[in-house]
Amino acid sequence: MIKTEWDIQDELTARWIKDGGAICNQKKLFFVAREVMSPSWLINDKNNKWNEPSIDFVFIDANGEIWLIEIKRTIKTPRDAWSVLCQVSHRAVQLQKSYSFAKLRSAYLSTQGNGNPHKSDLLEEHKIHFDLSNPISIDVIQDGPFRRVVAANSIAENFSDIKSHFSNSNIVELQKHIRKNYNIANSREFERFLEISESEWKSVSSFPPEEWLLEDN
Repeated sequence: MIKTEWDIQDELTARWIKDGGAICNQKKLFFVAREVMSPSWLINDKNNKWNEPSIDFVFIDANGEIWLIEIKRTIKTPRDAWSVLCQVSHRAVQLQKSYSFAKLRSAYLSTQGNGNPHKSDLLEEHKIHFDLSNPISIDVIQDGPFRRVVAANSIAENFSDIKSHFSNSNIVELQKHIRKNYNIANSREFERFLEISESEWKSVSSFPPEEWLLEDN
């Protein structure tokens, strides 16, 4: 049976809660939360609140930088690539604008409580995960720019070229490309990306998005 994105997310969530984090492109990360909605930072929950766009996973590295990871089963076509790059970038803009440590901690508790109810102290668990002498301070956890990662079990070879184009273009050029090449009415992610302003783009674009082939994890 072919796994859906939800199947992959469920498996990864269970693994990352158990392990405390993941290795993304040789970078050790601490797992914070799954399905974090923007701009509220609440967890997407069909039984509670689910009416905001969400990012699949949120992590923190040892230096306190926040990493946003969007999962796809496969990325086959240029349209797939452009759509997910727009998606993860829109979430970075919205979550960065509304960030607070209290919201981050609440998202952590909402996710971790399902698998490890004793993990109630984000900073203490972060210290343990990275074997630090002392917990990092709240101020060290940076409110931007957030790192953006696109992950999938299968990624087409041309994704790297598209990602390079995406990373080396300004927001006006990117939005012009999308309007010219794609039917905006058929993609909510393209519509959302077209709403990003130049100042918002500058706040997230200093680090290029990364790709992560999940089967290598």
